[in-house]
Amino acid sequence: MKNLLIVLIVLSFFVRVVKAQVQKDTIIVLQPGPSDGKDALINSSVTYGYSTTNYGSKFDFCAIAWTRLNDPLVVRSLVEFNLGHIPQGYTVLTAKLSLYFNPNSSDGKHSSLTGLNKTVLKRITSNWDEHQVTWDTQPTTTAQHQIFLPATINDYQDFLDIDVTQLINDMISNPNSGYGFMLQLVDEQFYRMVMFASSDHPDFNLHPKLVMKARNPNYIPPVYRMPICDALNNLSIYPNPAEENVNLVVTDLSQDIELELFDITGRIVRKQMLCTESSNIDVSHLAQGTYLLRMRTEGCEVKRIKFVINR
Repeated sequence: MKNLLIVLIVLSFFVRVVKAQVQKDTIIVLQPGPSDGKDALINSSVTYGYSTTNYGSKFDFCAIAWTRLNDPLVVRSLVEFNLGHIPQGYTVLTAKLSLYFNPNSSDGKHSSLTGLNKTVLKRITSNWDEHQVTWDTQPTTTAQHQIFLPATINDYQDFLDIDVTQLINDMISNPNSGYGFMLQLVDEQFYRMVMFASSDHPDFNLHPKLVMKARNPNYIPPVYRMPICDALNNLSIYPNPAEENVNLVVTDLSQDIELELFDITGRIVRKQMLCTESSNIDVSHLAQGTYLLRMRTEGCEVKRIKFVINR
């Protein structure tokens, strides 16, 4: 039995990286299990000591407002995915979260006895430990870019492909204030709840799943590709990351060079000439993100540099 349990735990960790397009997009699927998943629920009840109890190994990932033995309680759930699986320098174009109904829950099914069981996903802004967090020690959250989920339309509903792109990019941009999601009811008045499965559930198909599409920062669409000629070696670019301006310095410039600036989708957002050994590129009008700067002469590419705009 012990060996079987170990096998189940090993098999329950599910991380898949699939190439969607060569040198363009990468699809990253995160669906961890008991050994690598990080989620927990927290319970507000003081009377029975639930508010100081850790529930890091429950099969449930839920949001509840109920009573137990006439004692009112509120339950919220926390989950964090390892974003280290995103290749360095890649930009997340889309991120979709799927939550699956837990058919084995001891608390039953989704419920809207006294009102709609609408929920909200918030970004967690402080660190937390799956095996220590309680209601009394719950992490902080922010309402910035929070996502409201509709009430369930049946008792056993899955919530698939929730668009969490903005929240994931917030976590990437601010790693010191991005520690996953908190799920809670919009109106925490009993009796209402939603009941999903956590990463500790024995059926790995029911674990919370995050699917992301990430763009290769060095990707240039075929229409913009050209032969590589003699490299431009004596070049520096600063600052990187940039805010308002990017400076280029080239020594021994022997010919005029055209500068082309691509955004993450491969669209050219700026062109200008490098006619002297020092040049400035105004990026104040561009959004935050990763960009690719290409330097070319007629029909020939001499240099390609990635840089980031971060304000």
